[in-house]
Amino acid sequence: MDRSKVFPVAKRLNKTTTAKHIPEGDHLLKRAIRKKFNQMRKEGRLFLNKEPAVVDYLAKHPDILTTSRKRKNVQHEYTSNGMIDSTLHRMPILQRLIATTNTIPTPEIYELFFSTFNELMHYSYDHGFCYIPDEVYLSLGFPAVMPRLLVEPREMPISNSKSRGSMT
Repeated sequence: MDRSKVFPVAKRLNKTTTAKHIPEGDHLLKRAIRKKFNQMRKEGRLFLNKEPAVVDYLAKHPDILTTSRKRKNVQHEYTSNGMIDSTLHRMPILQRLIATTNTIPTPEIYELFFSTFNELMHYSYDHGFCYIPDEVYLSLGFPAVMPRLLVEPREMPISNSKSRGSMT
């Protein structure tokens, strides 16, 4: 579940922000967009019905992104899902990280999370906080395939082949 405040704020700002009142001469991005659209139209590569709305959307987008992606909005997601703590904004909270998974860990897997946490954190620090490869997890004893999801997938009804557009 996405707990970020960034997307709702951006969505709200998109409804209330516009660049229509700013002339192209005063808005460099708007001018560049119009110039590119004109070039693409001459080449026969652009057919827009609502070009002013598209230009307005693209021209206002940097302002929306700048406003919605404030530090507190971005950090909110990371603190709510346990990626960083709420006081120092540095260390993950293991209990919250585990709570975000779609599976219930077995007691053995849960203990494995705790016993390998420091080693995985050191690996992350040593490699620039990048993605930890599966080989590292496998070398620490994690199973190659995690247990099944809590919610069983719904069975898809079997329909006859004619309803799917079959040629038979």
